[in-house]
Amino acid sequence: DRDRRRSRLNSVYYDPFEQQEDVDEVFNEEERPTFTWENEKTLVSDLLHDGYEQEHEDVKLSSLADSIQAAFSVHSKELLDDVADTLVPAVNLVKHGHQVLNDQVDDSFALGVFEFDEACKKLEAVTISSHNELKKAYRTSQARIQDLLKQLEEACTRRDRLWVDFEAALDDIRGYQSVSLSTTC
Repeated sequence: DRDRRRSRLNSVYYDPFEQQEDVDEVFNEEERPTFTWENEKTLVSDLLHDGYEQEHEDVKLSSLADSIQAAFSVHSKELLDDVADTLVPAVNLVKHGHQVLNDQVDDSFALGVFEFDEACKKLEAVTISSHNELKKAYRTSQARIQDLLKQLEEACTRRDRLWVDFEAALDDIRGYQSVSLSTTC
């Protein structure tokens, strides 16, 4: 069975993507086939045993890369010079700004900013406290409303029960009076 699967894997009609688990089962680590072809040209070249053309092409590509190396190096140096010309003045300006702030800080302005910050924090605390009190009062009123609605429903139920009892008592009185009038006549 193992030999049959190996022959199927080596056949022209074998689809390596369809039967991937069979490859793992059939070949162990040492026997696994390796494919060193990067693209179709190298495959065809290897099949035709035409290694000279590939080597010649590799030499041409290598010489081309070597010929443009100098241009890339010059361009890289130019880009580094441009970056340095851009960043150095910006860094110097920031340093100067920090020195001015350290030397010429207006103490009264800084104190004013500090006092304004403190006042804002106090106002924020008062506002948060008021908001929390308002939320507490809202919850309390909602609970009170629920309680009052419950009491109202109970009062309505008692009223309806009293009304039914009243009508029943009234009917009893009417029935008693009609019986007593009919016996007296």
